[in-house]
Amino acid sequence: MLRKFKVSNFKSFENDILLDLTAASGYEFNKSSIKKGLINNAIIYGRNGVGKSNLAFAIFDIIEHLTDKERNEHLY
Repeated sequence: MLRKFKVSNFKSFENDILLDLTAASGYEFNKSSIKKGLINNAIIYGRNGVGKSNLAFAIFDIIEHLTDKERNEHLY
């Protein structure tokens, strides 16, 4: 299960970006979004060009290196 994810020097991420799914920072999530104390599902949103897709590509890159699955970028 993904708890924390840090991206640095990947595509548009020159500086460190930390996605911490253990800390809600005072935001109250819907109870069905929390499982075993972790944020189980959430939405990443923002203006165009801020790196939402690149964050997903960084996660897909890790998945590709940790599993036997091959990434087909044209599907994304």
